[in-house]
Amino acid sequence: LTILLLSLTTQAATIYVAKTGNDGTGNGTFGNPYLTVQKGVDIARAGDTVLVGAGTFDGLVRAADWAGSAGSLITFDGQGVATIGSFTLEMPYLRLINFTLSGALTYATNLFGCSVYVSQGASYCVVSNNTFNCNYNYKISPVIKWNGPDAAPFGTAGSHHLWVSNTFNEIRAEMVFRMFGDFNVLYGNRMFNSDQ
Repeated sequence: LTILLLSLTTQAATIYVAKTGNDGTGNGTFGNPYLTVQKGVDIARAGDTVLVGAGTFDGLVRAADWAGSAGSLITFDGQGVATIGSFTLEMPYLRLINFTLSGALTYATNLFGCSVYVSQGASYCVVSNNTFNCNYNYKISPVIKWNGPDAAPFGTAGSHHLWVSNTFNEIRAEMVFRMFGDFNVLYGNRMFNSDQ
């Protein structure tokens, strides 16, 4: 008797989002992309990459449902051509790269009032090579906001994050970073045209 064992492995996927896409009829392929960044975020699993095409995608995007893993982050890539309003990191092992974050509609649609919000459930995330251009919008404060520990001084907050090579421009906020947690690393970030 011969027993044949099949090993089923899941391949990392590339999920496409474009202004020409459709969330209802799209399937996230290059030829049939989704329309909204949120749809791509909702579909992505550990190891996947969401590639966002050129254009402005206003409003709040929440990465709240699926986590990556130590060897397989979920990557959200604006390819240097996509603009989003604001983003929340709510799960571990996520990567946000190459976007412009405008903060557009942030105050109205994001109760956190910031461009990027890091929740207590997020850890080991990478935020790199993004441009935060707040257009001197005084309602965006702070630009980057951590959810504080849930029971200080022994509660948890988002930890082990890497923020590298981001640019902050036209800031009119009380502060840029409001950080909690442990072992967060900020390196090579630049700020221009800040009025405070």
